Amino acid sequence: MQDLQVTKREGGTEPWSKEKLINSVAKAGLSVEVTEHLEYLIEVWANRNAKNGQVTSVEIRDKVIELLNAIDPMVSDAYSSYKK
Repeated sequence: MQDLQVTKREGGTEPWSKEKLINSVAKAGLSVEVTEHLEYLIEVWANRNAKNGQVTSVEIRDKVIELLNAIDPMVSDAYSSYKK
C-alpha cells in the first residue's frame, strides 16, 4: 500500500498509523480480532480514496463509524462519543 498521510483537523499531517486506529476502536469495546480486520478494511478504503496520498482524519472517522454501525451499533455509539 502507498505511504498514506492523514490530514488532521488543525491542518497538520502525519503518517497513517494502523496502531492508532486499532487502539481507538479497541477502546470503544470491539474485540482485537475484529478491530484488526476493521483497520485493514479502513486502510484499503483510505488507499483507494486518498487524494494525492492524503486522507483526512474526519473522513477516516466517518468511515469507521459507518462500518461500526454495521458490525455493532453500541460500539459505534461508544466510538462516536469517545472521538469527539
